[in-house]
Amino acid sequence: MSSLVNTYRNTLLRKRDQLVKLKQDLAQEQTKIGPLQKKIISAHSMIGRTKNQATIKSKYREIERSNKSIADIQKKCENIYKKIAQKEKDLAVAEKRYRNEEAKVNRRNAEIEEKRHQELARVQDQMQTEIQTLKAIPKKIKVLFMASNPLDTPQLRLNEEVRSIQQKIPAF
Repeated sequence: MSSLVNTYRNTLLRKRDQLVKLKQDLAQEQTKIGPLQKKIISAHSMIGRTKNQATIKSKYREIERSNKSIADIQKKCENIYKKIAQKEKDLAVAEKRYRNEEAKVNRRNAEIEEKRHQELARVQDQMQTEIQTLKAIPKKIKVLFMASNPLDTPQLRLNEEVRSIQQKIPAF
């Protein structure tokens, strides 16, 4: 694999991790809303049961603070939703880049493999041709003798040499 594929894959994994982190942050913020709503319900219930103006006023301020906290949390959630949407878009782009680069590398590898197969086939054909050429031994083999008889040496026995060679070469 090329280093570019590794880079795109690492980017893709990093973006996925960031998206997961954002979703965890969103879930964490949303869990804060439940207790605040319970506080509001409890305060309304207390207001309905009491006649004391100070307690009623205190409970209305508590409801106001809780509603403000809920509004702040919802604003944070909106920001997180925007970040999630952006990360999902970035993730889609990263996935596309990764797939395209991986496809490009796979095509290159396939081309290299095809060339390798073609070269092997060519070498195999060449070897096959050479084997066929070697199998086609000529029916007659011509042997050239060059001999000389120096004056002070015994006479050469060329006829015996010819017979010896003919015996060693199989007759076809």
